[in-house]
Amino acid sequence: DMNKDSNFYTFLFSLLMVLVVASSLALTSESLKEKQNENVVKEKMQNIISTIGIKASRDEAQDLYKKYIKSELSLLRDGTVDENKNAFLIDLSTEIKKDINQQRYPLFVAEMNEKKYFIIAERMAFRAVGTTYPNPPVGAIIVKNDIILSRGWTQPKGVPHAEIHAINQIKNKNIR
Repeated sequence: DMNKDSNFYTFLFSLLMVLVVASSLALTSESLKEKQNENVVKEKMQNIISTIGIKASRDEAQDLYKKYIKSELSLLRDGTVDENKNAFLIDLSTEIKKDINQQRYPLFVAEMNEKKYFIIAERMAFRAVGTTYPNPPVGAIIVKNDIILSRGWTQPKGVPHAEIHAINQIKNKNIR
């Protein structure tokens, strides 16, 4: 007969409870993983269509995305399309860490009210979050002859703005 007041019993009971709780959490996490991934995709679709003024709930986003987004392109720096890379799956936080000639930019082409919209995702603004007061964090890309020449983002305290920062990057490279 085991003494329920002993340290060994307390330790054994605690170990058993930890195993039960850990197993339950792992099972719950695995069972929700597919739903979590689905929500991430829907939220990304929601963000993309919001750039052309379409407000949608996460549940509506997938149908509206399919309705308005006519193509997804993965662009190289020189403007050519990389057929081997799915534009929707590009993770910009990873891309901006690569050499500029290896980076891919997702381009989404939308059509609405007989107008065509080109949506390029750029994470430059995220570099400025929390540092630009009183201005908002903004990113800018300068393109010439289908080649990305420069990228900029709003600098600390909001000066210079993203556009000026991108222009200054070009001046520093002596590109005309």
